This record gives sequence, structure tokens and C-alpha cells, in this order.
Amino acid sequence: PKPTEPAKVPAGTDVVGSVFGKQVTWAELLQRMRKDQPQQFNQLVGQIAGAKAAAALFGPNSQPQITLTADEILASIRQTPPAPIVTMLDTILLQDAFKEQAAKDNVAVTDAQVQDYIAAQIKRIRAAGQVPQGQTDQQWLDNFFKQQNITKEQLANNVRQSMVPFALFEKEVGKQLGHPVTPADFVQIR
Repeated sequence: PKPTEPAKVPAGTDVVGSVFGKQVTWAELLQRMRKDQPQQFNQLVGQIAGAKAAAALFGPNSQPQITLTADEILASIRQTPPAPIVTMLDTILLQDAFKEQAAKDNVAVTDAQVQDYIAAQIKRIRAAGQVPQGQTDQQWLDNFFKQQNITKEQLANNVRQSMVPFALFEKEVGKQLGHPVTPADFVQIR
């Protein structure tokens, strides 16, 4: 059989990738990165703006003053996508694929499951001695949100997205076992 060729994208379109026929555009990629990883996006923009400013102010044709616009910085990102942008695109395509499969298989991660996961992670972090003495879980979370420059909703969304592949896996294993997966289905090895 002849290998299938990737779908041709018309010249001049804004599409950077697709999964299950759903296309991802540059605008969506950048918007999702700004929303899901604001700190990383701001660092990336800062690096690009800094490099452009340094070249214009101190390069061979130095100028005493420059103006940089958001459009110029975004054009630089598009022209030569840095590694974090490529990684974010891969992440988006994977998330979209899992989301599509979860919808097909009627698999959902509940708010309660997300909160239980976050609570378990804080418990693990506390057990590892990474939560200062006297600090409550909520205080630690508030500091985490501030340090990572994210909101409670962003964290919940990120956790939910990371849990979807495991929920799909559990459903598939449950089908093979003939019953929902329980802790009794796992073997401890020493």
C-alpha cells in the first residue's frame, strides 16, 4: 500500500498543525500559550524583544532609539519559532487528540478528581519537606500561583488535561479486564 500523504494546506493560511481534521492556527497557538503558560510566554517575548533591541541599539547600524511593536515580536516568533513554541504546538496537538478521543469514548475527568489529585500532590510535597513549617496547604498554593503566575483555574485546567490520557487508559484496561480498574488490579513488586 502507498503511504498516505499529509493533507496539503493552502498557501498563505495561518495553520500550523491539525489533529482529527481540527486545525490549529498561529493565533490560537499563541493565545493558548499566553493563557496556559503566561510566565514562559512572557520570558520568550522578553528574549525576542531584548535581542531585537540589542541588535538595533548596539549593532553595526546602531540607532539611539527604537520602537518595537507586538506585531513585530509576533512576526519574529512566526519567522523562526523558538523551541518553547514548537513544544507548545506539540502539547496542543496531543491535548486536542486526547480531548477528541475522550469525547468519542465518553470519558471525562471530574472537578472532584482534579481537586483530589491536587490535594494528593500537596500531601506528597508536604511529606517531602517542601512546605515550610506552619504554612497551610492553601498558603502554599497561593504562593505557588504567585510564583508560577497562574490562577487556580489555570492549574485545574492543566491538571485536568494531564489526567485525560490516564482516564482513557483506565477505560481501555477496564474493557480488557471486563470491569472498572481498581487497586486490586495492580501488582506490587519489590
